[in-house]
Amino acid sequence: MNNIEVGDLVQVEGGNYCEVKSSRTDNSSIRLGGGLPYTYDISTASVSNVIKAGTKPHPHKDLIIAWAHGAEIEYYNNHLGWRVECCTPCWSTTTRYRIKPSKSPNQVEKESIEAEMLKLADRLKELDV
Repeated sequence: MNNIEVGDLVQVEGGNYCEVKSSRTDNSSIRLGGGLPYTYDISTASVSNVIKAGTKPHPHKDLIIAWAHGAEIEYYNNHLGWRVECCTPCWSTTTRYRIKPSKSPNQVEKESIEAEMLKLADRLKELDV
């Protein structure tokens, strides 16, 4: 692959895209970062696809913006269903994400009543000495 430039997104092993942070003048290797907690160097020969900088928005762009404004993001696990991301989402292009659905007023009231019922049940047990 030639003509890989800083700012381009390159597809690496596993299908994820990472941003090119720097490249050698002979374009034989590039330094990646962004989607990973660290940067690392790879040979340009191991890149399977390139998206030129500024040509295609990230597929999760709207969710990333919502997350930046405080929305809770869930990801889909094929075995467990929808789960809340415990930390910072990795925004993999191969993972499904969504904004965590908000609870209806009825759900909130039901949970409050259930919590109160548990407290009352515990208090009844204490009185049954």
